[in-house]
Amino acid sequence: MKFKTRKILTRVGSALMLGMSLFNLGALWSKQSGGILPRRSKLTRKQRQEQIGSEQEQIAQISQEEAFENTIAPMKEFMLRQVRTKDLKLFLDLSGKQNIESYSDVPISTLIPAFIISELKTGFEIGFLIFIPFIVVDMVVASTLMALGMMMLPPVMISLPFKILLFILVDGWHFIIEKLILSIR
Repeated sequence: MKFKTRKILTRVGSALMLGMSLFNLGALWSKQSGGILPRRSKLTRKQRQEQIGSEQEQIAQISQEEAFENTIAPMKEFMLRQVRTKDLKLFLDLSGKQNIESYSDVPISTLIPAFIISELKTGFEIGFLIFIPFIVVDMVVASTLMALGMMMLPPVMISLPFKILLFILVDGWHFIIEKLILSIR
């Protein structure tokens, strides 16, 4: 039974993170090369084919390096807005590139690990803030059971419904999703 529950929770968590990633990165993807996400337009089929043909001609005229720079520029801008200065400085020092004059000169090979470390720190902070109320509920239930002399009853059996109720009463999913979105923007 535990295995099935873990499997379900893993799937739900993965689906939630995929949906949040698509939501947060949708604006970024639409900036790249005229928009990756499909949009409805009132162009006729022939006009759309002509537009695609002109876009393909423009794409064929640029080099691979220029195409890479055009694609990576919005992602680099996004990561620079989100990365913590301390983490970026750490990876710049480790890579030996201390003569960076502006943030736009930061190489992507240094920016990506700094961004990942910054996001991991944010994730741990959110996890810790979610964990604190639950540990308080566990402590209150355990001390109440001990005061009542019910030492053989596991506190988890009593505290789990209270944790779920607390999460529902404070509208936990709304709170978590809102904080995640606001931390990105």
